[in-house]
Amino acid sequence: MNVIILGGAGFIGKHLAKDLLNKGFSVTIFDNFSNSTKDSTISLAENGVKIIEGDITNLQSIIDATMKQDYVVHLAAKISVEDSIKNPSETFRINVEGTK
Repeated sequence: MNVIILGGAGFIGKHLAKDLLNKGFSVTIFDNFSNSTKDSTISLAENGVKIIEGDITNLQSIIDATMKQDYVVHLAAKISVEDSIKNPSETFRINVEGTK
């Protein structure tokens, strides 16, 4: 079974990816690395996780990335409370529109 984790380079996503790999799933991480680094996914990539750099607000990127997936786990979000107060429209665009 193929699983894609949107926002999978974050703390929860990396642990979920590792657990799914151990259970025999084919795992893809889709992330823009705004809350993490590419380096943090190296060990996952070395163990077979496919890494896609992309943004959840780009509909075509999401369509392309999820095309052959059996399951989608959505963990992508702008997580900074301080940033959400300073720029609520950007947080809304990412967290709400990106989810929609």
